[in-house]
Amino acid sequence: MPTQKDYFELIRMCELGGWRWGHSELPTEGNYWNIFESKTVVSVKRDLDYDDINYFNRINEGIIKLSEFYKIQKFTPKKVFEINYWFDKILPLINGAKK
Repeated sequence: MPTQKDYFELIRMCELGGWRWGHSELPTEGNYWNIFESKTVVSVKRDLDYDDINYFNRINEGIIKLSEFYKIQKFTPKKVFEINYWFDKILPLINGAKK
C-alpha cells in the first residue's frame, strides 16, 4: 500500500465485503499500515492478513495493485466514493447519535 489513504480504502471495501482479519477483528478496527507503511501488503483471501512486501515476495505470493483488486471485485470509482462517504460522513453521525 503506497499510502495510508489506499490502505484505508482497501480495508473499508473489505469490511463491507465481509472479510475479517484472521483473529476475527473487523478490518477498520485496527490500523496496521503504520507497521510497514508504504511497504505494507494486505492479503485478501478467506481472511485478511498483512505483512511487508518482502515477505510476500519471498513466499511467491502474487501481489496486485489496488486498482486491479477493485476491477476484480467490480468496485467502480462511484462505489469507492460512496463507501468512503459512508465511513467518513454517515458512520460518524450514527456513532455520535448512539452516545
